[in-house]
Amino acid sequence: MLAVVCGFAFVGVTLPAPAFGSGLADADMSSTRHGSTAPGHRRVCSPLDHGATGDGTTLDTAALQETIDSCVGGLVVVPRGTYSTGTIYPRSGSRIRLLAGAVLTGTTRRADWTGKALVDVDHVSDVSIEGGVFDGAGPFWWEEFKAGRSRPGNVVRVADSRNVTIRRVTLRNSPSWTLHILRSDHVVADHVRIRNPVVAYPEAANTDGIDIVSSRDVEIANCDVETADDGIAIKTKVGMGPVSGVDVHGCTLAGWAHGFTIGLETWEDVSDVVFRDSVIRASRYSNPGTTYFGAIALVSMYGADINDVTIERVRVEATQSPLFLRVQGGGGYPSNTSVEPGSLNNVVIRNYTVLDATRASAIFGDPRSPLGPITLDHVDINSTEGGTAADADGTINEALLDYYPSPRILGTLPAYGFYFRDVAGPVRTRHVRLTSTADMEGRPQVVIERADGVDTTGFGRNATIVHR
Repeated sequence: MLAVVCGFAFVGVTLPAPAFGSGLADADMSSTRHGSTAPGHRRVCSPLDHGATGDGTTLDTAALQETIDSCVGGLVVVPRGTYSTGTIYPRSGSRIRLLAGAVLTGTTRRADWTGKALVDVDHVSDVSIEGGVFDGAGPFWWEEFKAGRSRPGNVVRVADSRNVTIRRVTLRNSPSWTLHILRSDHVVADHVRIRNPVVAYPEAANTDGIDIVSSRDVEIANCDVETADDGIAIKTKVGMGPVSGVDVHGCTLAGWAHGFTIGLETWEDVSDVVFRDSVIRASRYSNPGTTYFGAIALVSMYGADINDVTIERVRVEATQSPLFLRVQGGGGYPSNTSVEPGSLNNVVIRNYTVLDATRASAIFGDPRSPLGPITLDHVDINSTEGGTAADADGTINEALLDYYPSPRILGTLPAYGFYFRDVAGPVRTRHVRLTSTADMEGRPQVVIERADGVDTTGFGRNATIVHR
């Protein structure tokens, strides 16, 4: 079976075509303006029956919330219009559907945001949200943040909840993280489009696309993310529990920080994570051509054990660093803390293609906890960076790396393909192809330092490899 995604082919996988409509397959509500009974006798409720105007000016929070509260077990249908609102709270059993042309826009009054998000799915179960646009009024709140004033949190937050589905929605202009999944399980985000302007900090600061924090059994499918920070980030917080069972597939990511990342904040363990059948590329919709400074970043920073991570069938069209793997014992950001280092184990990177990389990949352990095992299988990376023979003798700023473990602070590395350091391994390599199309390249393909467990046979007999 052959599936074509964004102009290239994946073999053996079927990816549904991205579509961001109102998703009204099971009931035709396109002409519904007021409450009724849908086929199958499901009660249908409209916020217009509770006084909502959808005129973009009148505050519709109360009408929206009354509709949700009165329609548990039924279907809330939000007709076309722009609804100015503060925080709304889905209840257990809520089904909320926005029709084509329906937009929920957050107000610019801080008091209206009574929860942690515009849509705060908090301590509930069996919730679905589908269709429409949710706008967090980000441009106003970003300026408030730069001025040192309070801003709200997310466009959508799912916290301490289970069995939640978010499908065929557009989330845009988030005050901070866009979709935040916290201490929840059995969450599905399918065909979610996220749009925040791709700009450098502090403009549109901290507007990650999707953050999965201390949650279990999360599926992110067919998402389309362009934002000013991380595309999809997995994190664990102190005392909030681990992350396990995350499957991310069929996504397209573009932005300014990291495409797919575990970390930086990893205080508790992470396991059983898959990122597959996806595309990472330069931004297209704002500041076209901006690339992530790390396409894939896996970081154990605060003692977390990270196990069983698979990256496969991923195509990176443009990035700075293709791969950044790091274990360290604490750091200066976001918390100035020193701990015993954790570990990064059983990482498989398979069928991974990078067309344009302007930095090398770095795989760094900690002398107290060298990382591995790692498998690099059918990895093809083309560098366009360029470097000199003097660069090949260079070192990195250890203090800066310990403070903020990210490829953005490494500068020019001594290799243009991979730099391994403090890697216990084994690192298994198979069909790893490293090329450079830079005008000048004086560095080797691979540098191995304090890393005895790297099998170099997969780089090919003509690879330039330096041990030091």
